[in-house]
Amino acid sequence: MLLPREVRISARGDWKAVSEGLRRWSDRVTVVAGPRLVLHAHGLSARAADLRVLLRANPGASPVRLRAWVDGREAWTGSVPVSPQSLTFAVPPAARGLDVLLEADSAAPPARPRLVVDTIALRFDASPSFHVARLLPPLCGALACAMLWTRGRRWKALGWSILVALLAAAAVAQALEPAAWLRFDPATRDLMRVALLGVVWALALAEPPSKALTAAVITTTVVLIYAPTLGFGLLSDDFLWARPWTARELLGAFAGTEDPLGRTTGTYRPIADLTRALDHALWGVRAEGAHLTNVVLMAAASLLAWALGLRLRLGPRASLALAVAWVSHPLSVASVAWVSQRTDTLAAIFYLGALVVFLFPGRFGRGRGTAVVLLALLALASKEMAVTLPLAAWLADRVAQPSTDRDRRRVVLRVLVLLVVAYVALWAGLFPEKMLRGETQRGAWYGFDVRHPGDWLRLLPLLYATIFLPAGYEHWSRTALREWPVAHLAAGLVVAPLVLWAARRFGPLESARAAVLGLVWPLVVIGPILGARPDLYRLGLLPALAFALALGAVVMILERPHVVGRDPKPFPSGAVGLLPSVAVALLAVLLVPITIDTIRAWRPDGFFAARAIEWSRRHEDWQASLTPESRALFLAQVEHQEHAQRLLADGHSP
Repeated sequence: MLLPREVRISARGDWKAVSEGLRRWSDRVTVVAGPRLVLHAHGLSARAADLRVLLRANPGASPVRLRAWVDGREAWTGSVPVSPQSLTFAVPPAARGLDVLLEADSAAPPARPRLVVDTIALRFDASPSFHVARLLPPLCGALACAMLWTRGRRWKALGWSILVALLAAAAVAQALEPAAWLRFDPATRDLMRVALLGVVWALALAEPPSKALTAAVITTTVVLIYAPTLGFGLLSDDFLWARPWTARELLGAFAGTEDPLGRTTGTYRPIADLTRALDHALWGVRAEGAHLTNVVLMAAASLLAWALGLRLRLGPRASLALAVAWVSHPLSVASVAWVSQRTDTLAAIFYLGALVVFLFPGRFGRGRGTAVVLLALLALASKEMAVTLPLAAWLADRVAQPSTDRDRRRVVLRVLVLLVVAYVALWAGLFPEKMLRGETQRGAWYGFDVRHPGDWLRLLPLLYATIFLPAGYEHWSRTALREWPVAHLAAGLVVAPLVLWAARRFGPLESARAAVLGLVWPLVVIGPILGARPDLYRLGLLPALAFALALGAVVMILERPHVVGRDPKPFPSGAVGLLPSVAVALLAVLLVPITIDTIRAWRPDGFFAARAIEWSRRHEDWQASLTPESRALFLAQVEHQEHAQRLLADGHSP
């Protein structure tokens, strides 16, 4: 089904992705076009043969005379009947795409639709590899079933085999022919992703997962959520970094600004420069490669979040729930969807890595202490938010309470504090104007009045509401501080205390400690700069861990039989085992759609990306600061994203 010979895009499919000038008619079902229509398909596989459109004249505009142009050449002319007529346009060899301009002439009023489009179809030639690829999903499903059949419950083996076959089919379709997904409208595709994630999480948490299964589930989650970002292109500062880097520049980044060429005010982030240089060495200026690096980094950070859960004694199921909740939180999106925002992911990798090593339950020798300090140095060299690491390590130590080498751990904490003091002094010496002026990002804080006490009182409730009751980036960004309902702010404040109460009342001691850490975590990692009103959806990766900690505590509560009053009333063992699965399935249904909506903000037509591209086009001085290669890349990307709109507006002169 996902690898057909012909991909038919009807009114129920994603026709907007392959057209400009189409719109829904008044019946909200039929798709119609005016005097001009552009059909465009790009990035097709080498097997792409032709594009076919099934259309007819609107009876209210008949007679309609149509002229078709393919890549600037006239390909067809004639009258269009009111009955369906098929037009076929060949895809040029090796072009992997084409642009078709249809110009419809009619004596009807200009506002009246000229054409009714029933189907847009892409046809592909068959090949031996195509037929082999069709066999891979059922083979993967059968292999999974055979491996699991004798190891556990047969219903679980059947469930995993079906799921593996579906995931393999989706992966094969995405790798060989992404256009196959255009048969489904975006809402249907999003529903598929939510359903797959819900089933994957529920099956994984039905029983305590193994390490291999945990790693597979986390990786699958990252791919299902963030795979669309591979086609998003570059934004703003991304073009500054998409260039070759010399060894001198990289060494200079450790002693000064992250931009050795001085084109930005800069910050101290040399580790990010190393990844940018690696990107250019591996991928050149291809945006897909840079986005792939972001996805891989997010997967690594999520695995460390799972390891942190184990260090906090949350157990295998709760730790897995923590990791998938963190990676699927809307505040985690920017660090993957925007290439330049990978600084958050890099900082999180070393930040969490330092905590995982620091909380090692066994003997804490000099080697582990040195590793914590080195990881802290790398975190500080990735982003400024790592200055909160000593406090986070102290709190995590109070929660996990490792029993060995307490004195040596205290020494390491003191070293971390001294390291942060030295870092702040270095930062102040490099960027004194930033230290004096401060950095304020507008975000959802516009309308904030420093003289209004009520605005200051709203900061903390909105911080917790954004983490525990996220609303999506566009809504968050366009809602003024005083426009947020008081009920929403109050609800966001009580979620974490409510989880803490439930953990103390019904859960084990570890769940209560995790709930405490989740309650104070936002104050630790972003509280010190809350007065500067940061954009939480761009700096929210580490704060989002508070939500994940709270969910981990909830899963631990659900894992054990409850005691109500004085009479023990445990759930049946089977029901207790399914409660964590139900919790994460609800998480997929309620949270992932908001995350998917947030990802769209960084899509080329998303509100944040559109705003960034418009700013880049207006500021010629910014374009002049780019290297010739980066400037050509910027202009080529804009042309690729806007060529269909330009063709629709300008038409074609023979």
